[in-house]
Amino acid sequence: MAGQTATIFNIQRFSLHDGPGIRTTVFLKGCNLRCFWCHNPEGLTVSRQLMRYPDKCIGCGKCGEVCGYRLDPASCVGCGKCAEVCPAAARTMTGEEKTVDEVVATVLKDRAFYAKAGGATFSGGEPLLQAEFVRACADRLVAEGIPCAIETAACLPWEKIETVLPALSLVIMDLKHHDPQAFAKYCGGKLETVTENLARIARSGIEYWVRIPLIPGVNADPESVSQIGALICTTVGEHLPGVVELMPFHALGGSKYDALGQNYAATGLDAPEKALQEACREALRAHGLNAI
Repeated sequence: MAGQTATIFNIQRFSLHDGPGIRTTVFLKGCNLRCFWCHNPEGLTVSRQLMRYPDKCIGCGKCGEVCGYRLDPASCVGCGKCAEVCPAAARTMTGEEKTVDEVVATVLKDRAFYAKAGGATFSGGEPLLQAEFVRACADRLVAEGIPCAIETAACLPWEKIETVLPALSLVIMDLKHHDPQAFAKYCGGKLETVTENLARIARSGIEYWVRIPLIPGVNADPESVSQIGALICTTVGEHLPGVVELMPFHALGGSKYDALGQNYAATGLDAPEKALQEACREALRAHGLNAI
């Protein structure tokens, strides 16, 4: 199992927003949804990708010397040769094959900072597309006394979640909309799958949180958020989540789309104002949910 590999696009140390305490967050590449506001576009595909930053280019020409396709983006096969010789990081590759041993070793470097609340979080992308790898890492870390959490959209077969669940102390899952048609339109998946998994997670007895991305034009209004809150309550019954967290839209991922040569569909959207965010939290609290 130690030789098993997965494609990782980032391991973020000293993370404060991916579960309780100080955490190390492992971001796995690949996602089965296509939410147009996604701020990690480099996590959507499993394969390695070239990212270009023209403003960093110093005009040395080294990339052109090694590229067999004359630097034509349409012909790029993502071999990474140009990134290897670029001295200015104007061309970089995102995505790296890592073994269980390598991921575990990185997480354990910060063992002293986790204290009682912290630990490791597996995110993405959709980390459960590589569920066996996550389980192998989590088993090793739990044996070392490191609690593990996962961030998931939960829009995939229950068997994937079930593979990882016994090794976790926390599940953080998204609930992006209350309406199946809107969910399919904006995210490209089946809301029924998400709610079925939410019900099973709630009944499992594991601690779980629900996150709601607050997206202008999609769900960033108290009425929509209230309906999401009602959906949570009817789905989980008495097994309410420990936290329901609003995740306000931000456009910080836009530059990544440029680097990947992709269009950013959320261009022009603004972050919800603080007053609106609080009104949405109150709409959740009206359902008896611990909204933050």
